[in-house]
Amino acid sequence: MAALIASGAGVLVSAPAQAGQLNGVCEDSEFCVYRDAYLSGGVADYEWGARDYSQWTFYGSSTTVNDNVSSVKNEGNILRVRIWEHANYSGRLLDVINQNTEKWTLPGYDNTASSHEFFTG
Repeated sequence: MAALIASGAGVLVSAPAQAGQLNGVCEDSEFCVYRDAYLSGGVADYEWGARDYSQWTFYGSSTTVNDNVSSVKNEGNILRVRIWEHANYSGRLLDVINQNTEKWTLPGYDNTASSHEFFTG
């Protein structure tokens, strides 16, 4: 139930917490990147592609996502995800993550991802 705060100027109503992107919870239709192996440590959860991980931090942390990803989870049931070495979906294509897939470790590209994009096919 929403909280009510009375003041001399009126009543303020605060909405309940909303589920969704960047709330620290890997939910349906999101792609989530984790700071540590085995889906642990900080998490960043995205409902869309991210062109530049240096623009984002792990939830509740000041650690940038850029070059700090050690495991991933695609909660999407329709879209696949491409993970790129550099910003703007450039450099080496590091991996393609299928729908409803977890990768507990990232051999060969641990701590090198800088962007990701959703795609069909």
